[in-house]
Amino acid sequence: MSEVFAGDAVNAVGPITMVTIAETPAVTGNFVSPPYQNAKAMVSGVVNLTAGTAAGGITMRIRRNPNAENVQISAAPTLSATPGASYLISLQAADTIPDGRSVQYQLTATQLSATGNGTIAFASISVVLISG
Repeated sequence: MSEVFAGDAVNAVGPITMVTIAETPAVTGNFVSPPYQNAKAMVSGVVNLTAGTAAGGITMRIRRNPNAENVQISAAPTLSATPGASYLISLQAADTIPDGRSVQYQLTATQLSATGNGTIAFASISVVLISG
């Protein structure tokens, strides 16, 4: 059985502009610190967004340490999108932390083939560090 070491949760209330086809940060969590070098992170994110003009799909990603190594630890299969439609999308991942340093996670959204901006109304990310 795993032991819980630490946890964090952050909400972001929009509007946050998703610029055409650029990967857009929806929410970034705070740093959490593993007490040992064998921790795993359970990361969960959710976003409520509206697709922009000509958007054909939405891709969600979770990244570790976006201002450092910026490693993608999870990506959802591309969700087909209808321009102007609203979506509530969730994504979860388990991340084996490669060393004992503090980690931070970010949930991002990318529109595919969009010619107009989309909007993120709300996003949330939570992380729980457990023994590895």
